Amino acid sequence: MELFLVFIFGSCMASFGFCLAERMMKGEDCILSSSHCNNCNYKLKAYEKLPILSFLILKGKCPHCGYQIPIAYPLGEFLMGIMYLFLYQEYQMLVFLILAFVTLLLLVLSYIDCKTFLLPDILTILLFVMGIFFLWAMDEDIIKGIVEASIILVLMIALSLLTKAVCEKEVIGDGDLKLIAVLSLYLGIERTFLMLLVACIFAIIIFLLLKKEQLPFGPIIAFSFFLLLLVA
Repeated sequence: MELFLVFIFGSCMASFGFCLAERMMKGEDCILSSSHCNNCNYKLKAYEKLPILSFLILKGKCPHCGYQIPIAYPLGEFLMGIMYLFLYQEYQMLVFLILAFVTLLLLVLSYIDCKTFLLPDILTILLFVMGIFFLWAMDEDIIKGIVEASIILVLMIALSLLTKAVCEKEVIGDGDLKLIAVLSLYLGIERTFLMLLVACIFAIIIFLLLKKEQLPFGPIIAFSFFLLLLVA
């Protein structure tokens, strides 16, 4: 029962995350406005807001206009529920709650990046703040963590300038550089470089499969981050 509730908690947070991302992209009120259809603004009833189940009940469509609900919503809700289960079993309660919020932020950031190729600074700043709390909760040296993150940022900027000079175009965006540096607060220098290597491998595979000239790197970084957080 306990694990089931953790899964539901993760699914609900994912549902809120998708809603938050959509509202941030549209410049809408992120807190007070009620949930509605992205196409016709139909206000959703309580049973139409249930994570995963609502998608099945509504058959993937808005009950008012028939707008196709993105499959990313129920898929993301399911996967985030699974992620919360892994985090809950791996970390003590305080650290779990911190990482639960970090997961929410990374979901919102990843979804926005997929849609706009932008990583909002406010989300990166919140990840930095949560990184400080994470170091404190893990009884790690906060100053050392900040110094290491600064070193990572400088190295990433140098790498970005080098790849830009060689390829004659921007390969890594500024938002990606800042995100990698901030996530080093959670991983440390060694695992951050390993995260970057894993992310690059995934990016190459996705590029070869989809054959798109531009890929959102934020979601790939976020996925690689969780692999390193749970495995390495």
